[in-house]
Amino acid sequence: MSSSQIHDLPERFEVMRRQDETVYNCEDYLAPEFQQRLRSQQHPAVSALVADPISSLSSVTSASSSSSGRGLDLEWRDKIVNWCYQVVDHFNFSREVVVVAMSYLDRYLCKKYVNKRTFQLVAMSSLHLACKLLDQKKLRMSSLLELSRGYFKAEHMIAMEESILSKLGYLVHPPTQLCFVRHLFLLLPHNCCSPHVRHGMEEAAKFMIELSVFRYDLVTVRKSSVGLAAILNAFEDVDEYRFTAQARQHFFDYVRHYAGLDPENDEVRYCRETLKQLYLEKDPEEPETLADSSRDSTVSPVSVAAFGAYDGQHHQTQSGFC
Repeated sequence: MSSSQIHDLPERFEVMRRQDETVYNCEDYLAPEFQQRLRSQQHPAVSALVADPISSLSSVTSASSSSSGRGLDLEWRDKIVNWCYQVVDHFNFSREVVVVAMSYLDRYLCKKYVNKRTFQLVAMSSLHLACKLLDQKKLRMSSLLELSRGYFKAEHMIAMEESILSKLGYLVHPPTQLCFVRHLFLLLPHNCCSPHVRHGMEEAAKFMIELSVFRYDLVTVRKSSVGLAAILNAFEDVDEYRFTAQARQHFFDYVRHYAGLDPENDEVRYCRETLKQLYLEKDPEEPETLADSSRDSTVSPVSVAAFGAYDGQHHQTQSGFC
C-alpha cells in the first residue's frame, strides 16, 4: 500500500467501527421478551385502515401462525440462510449478497414483528435488494416469485422492499464482516508471505465469514470482531515457516494501531471459538477450503414455500466467493 493509503486507514476504520456499533447494530430480536414487545407495539386497528399488500398478507396468516404456538426461531432463520445461499449459487451471484441480505433481514426484524409467512417475504425481498445494490447482474423479481410457488405476488415484494428501506432508514451499505476482512488484510505486508499463502488465508477467512451468517449468536456482536476472528483462525492453518511469528506480530501491532481493534479481547476470542465450531460442524462432504471455486448451478434452489418440510440441518455452504 502507498503511504497515503496507510494514512487514510485509521479514519476509514473509525467510520466503519462507529457505523457497526450504532446505526447498523442489531439486537437479540428472537428473545421472547423482545418479540413480545414488538408484537405489543403493533396496532391492529390502525393497520386495518391501511390497505397495503403486507397488512393483508399478514392478516391472512395471523390465525394459523398464532394457533401453531411457535413463532420465529433459530431453526427458521437457519433455513432462510440456507435458502439464500442456494439461490445465489443457482443464479451464480456473489455469496457476499447473502451477508448483506441477512444484515437487512436481521435489522428489519429488530423493528417489526412478523409471522412466519411474512418472514419468508422479508427474506426474498432482502435478497432481491442486496442483489440490486451489490451485483452488476440483476436477479429478476419474477425468478424469486417463481420460487414462492404462488405464495407471493409482485405487489407483495414491492411493498416489502419499500417497508424494509423505510424501517432501515435507507441504511443499506453495512460495514459487513467481509468489509472488515478486506480492510484488515490491507494491513498485512505483501512481503510477509508468498502470494499463494496470502490468497489461501484470504479465502479461508472469507469461507468462515460465509459460515458465520448461520450463527444467530453472532448477529449481536460487532462485525469487526467476527472479521478479525476469521483472519486469526485462517492464520492458524499456516505454519510459521510460510508465515513467521514475527510477521504475525507485526500484523497484530498494525491492527491495534491502524484499526483500533484488539486481537485478544474477549469478544474476538468468543468469535474465534464459534467459527472453529462452525467449521468443524459443517457437512463433511463439503470442500475443506474455498480453493475450489466451482459451483453446481444446475440444481434448483428449494422453494421458499417448502420451508415447513425442508431439512435445514445440512448447510449448503459450497465454495464460491467472488
